Amino acid sequence: MTGKIISIVNRKGGVGKTTLTVCLVEALLDSLDPRERKEAAIVVDMDPQGSLTTALFNVPDPNLRLKQLKAMSVERRTIHHLIEERLQGQTPNLNDVRYISRGLTDLYYSLIGNDSDAWSAERKFLRNGFSEQDVHKAIGALLADLKKQYRYVIVDCPPGQTLLAEGAVLASDLLLCPLTPDWLAFWGMEEFERQMLSLFEDRAARPKAFWTVTRFNSRAGAKNPHTLILRELEKRADPSIDFLREAGSADPIQRRINLPEDAKISKRLNGASAPNKPWTFAKAYESKTIEAVRRLARAVRKELNDG
Repeated sequence: MTGKIISIVNRKGGVGKTTLTVCLVEALLDSLDPRERKEAAIVVDMDPQGSLTTALFNVPDPNLRLKQLKAMSVERRTIHHLIEERLQGQTPNLNDVRYISRGLTDLYYSLIGNDSDAWSAERKFLRNGFSEQDVHKAIGALLADLKKQYRYVIVDCPPGQTLLAEGAVLASDLLLCPLTPDWLAFWGMEEFERQMLSLFEDRAARPKAFWTVTRFNSRAGAKNPHTLILRELEKRADPSIDFLREAGSADPIQRRINLPEDAKISKRLNGASAPNKPWTFAKAYESKTIEAVRRLARAVRKELNDG
């Protein structure tokens, strides 16, 4: 099997990277025939904050959740430990470190988690004599191994300009960049685009990259900053990162894929209400979000030439 690597990336924090990761993996699985879903997807938590890991452990009791997170760290079952082993010339057994997660719905997918020790991992790698290129290559090799086993490898990247995010981006087949329609996100956008382009300036090709608007408010008025920012973005000619759109002949603004604010998602990311009793996909999101994430899956599969 040769799968596809999709990185969810933006230097700015709080724009919805983890939310988009969960929505995308579940939408992609929902788009497949049930017979195709087994071993179809894995998510990789590159963010030292570990929000994705904590959510997908699906343990409502905070003490038990903390115990499991500590065990994961002690057993070196985290992405930054895998990168360290790769740098040391080892080939980790990925079956020993992944978690078979029921996720937050009745759709099963796997997880490679992360913990707060990853905040200092990059500094440690460099202090031990490895170069930035060494770290990039180690991450690329790990993700390449995963794409041999899974149809979709989806990476939740950390905020900031980090080696972990850069390594994932360089290995990717597709980049999705969540963007909240606020002025802080807008002002940092051009610098973020320059960073993405600089990573690939010595390479023959780079992956397609798309903005996906999160916390979209379809009722924002004409003078609302939300509306003004999106209009400014739509005016740009030949952007290196464009909006993700669904195919069709309709107005390009209508074809843009936007993820609305959804209270259900926030609740789910804070943990299930009961262990091993996840929501069904149809009940996990508000109806407006179900439509949006299904459009998201269709657009992503089209861009990947995947069915």
